[in-house]
Amino acid sequence: MIVRHAVYRKWFPDSPQEAASLALDIKVTPRSLMFFDHDQEQHFPGLVFSESPDGFTWLLSDTDGNQRQVIFQVLTLGQFEREFRPSLEAQAVSVPRFLNTSHLHQWYRQLYLSDPGIPG
Repeated sequence: MIVRHAVYRKWFPDSPQEAASLALDIKVTPRSLMFFDHDQEQHFPGLVFSESPDGFTWLLSDTDGNQRQVIFQVLTLGQFEREFRPSLEAQAVSVPRFLNTSHLHQWYRQLYLSDPGIPG
């Protein structure tokens, strides 16, 4: 399921050495996916390949017709603590202790989009 106000953990299954990153403010059109990744808005041409209760797989298409899967999974508090908190704290970002995943997502939206999002 695609939820615009969720924070997603994004990764490429064909590149396990590539670290996962985050995607916020997901917008899907029939042939493209747009999202914010901390620095800028990204645009991925392609289409939804599959959906699950906690995310979706995007089939990314390049200009040569090559395709690549991109996994978007709703970020959990446990994943954040293991994968993202250490790098944020290393960058001197003040990261609070979160009560739950909803609180985490709301904090990310405030930090990167100046938007409190939809709690819950």
